[in-house]
Formats: sequence, structure tokens, C-alpha cells
Amino acid sequence: MLNLSLFDFDSDYFYLKVLIVVIIIFKLISNKQTSPLTLHYNKHDKLMVDFVQRSKIAQLVYRPFWLCVSPALQSFVIMFSEMYFKFWHKFEFDREIVMADDGGTLAIEWAPDVDTGAGRPPTSGNRKPILLLAPGLGGSVMNFYTLNLLHQARKQGFKVGTLVFRGGDNLPITSGKISYSGCWGDLKTLIDHVHE
Repeated sequence: MLNLSLFDFDSDYFYLKVLIVVIIIFKLISNKQTSPLTLHYNKHDKLMVDFVQRSKIAQLVYRPFWLCVSPALQSFVIMFSEMYFKFWHKFEFDREIVMADDGGTLAIEWAPDVDTGAGRPPTSGNRKPILLLAPGLGGSVMNFYTLNLLHQARKQGFKVGTLVFRGGDNLPITSGKISYSGCWGDLKTLIDHVHE
């Protein structure tokens, strides 16, 4: 006779058993979704061909996180991961305002050093390599992918600054351009400022 006591509602560990079964199912589904990376690039571009041949990028395999077996679950996991990361990894950034040639306001959010806690990089003396992060559509340093990159880069010894383009992250609008969309010159302005 079939023993149904495994999922007996009166069992002491009913919810734990259900959770274990759900985890196993999710792991099996995510393993089934694993697929090798397919690269699409110009085969006549010597620089790209050399990069693919010398790196291990062509051997990469996509493996979804076991909780993210559907796009909806990916959205929820990322949303909760971002809230968790922001709660436990609080940063006080040193905002440096940079003015563009047309009067637009740009900024660089300098992350504090792991060692000294200083914000902006020193202009002389012992300097770390600088990594500038350009956030995507969020336009802010306070998004999960930017904070995660920032956290990892600081552990590797980089001085990290996140670029804040016009109209983003509480910057005042001081020119006729109200958004950084299509303003590639803003990126050059910020990089040139750091280089100088």
C-alpha cells in the first residue's frame, strides 16, 4: 500500500518537505535550461576574432540561478536581491560635480576606499587604478548591477567612480538638454575630467 505520510498535513515537517521538493524541482528545471553561449560577431573584425580565440568566452555556458527558472521569478529575485544588497551594503559617496561645455551638470559618485575611506582619488602620490562605471537606464549608482560591480572592483583594488549623466540621480537640469540620451559627449567630458 502507498504510504502518503510524506505529505501528511499533520506531519511535523510538512512545509519543510514541500520546500525541499520545490527546490529539487527548480534545480532540475534550471539544469535543463543550461545552454552553451552562442557568439554573433563580425568574422572579418581582426580584433574581435583575436579576442574570441585568446579568451575563454566561446566556452562559456549559460546556467540560470536555480531560483530564476522563469522571467517573472528573475524579476522578483533581482528586486529582492537589490533591496537586500542596499540594506546591508551602505555606501556614502563623494559626489564630484562636473560642468559640461554647454552648461549641463554631470557628476561622478566616488566610492570610499576600502583602506582609507577617502572618496575622490588623490591627484598625486600613491594612486590606485581608476574604474569608471556607467549605469544603464537607471541612471544611478544605487542599482544592483552597479553596486555589485562597484563592490567587486573595490575588493580588487580599484578606485571606483560611477558616472551620473545629466538629468540623472537628482542632478539639476542646467542646460537645454534634459536627458543624457544621445549625449555621448557627456561620457567624453567625464573621462577627460578624470584623466586631467
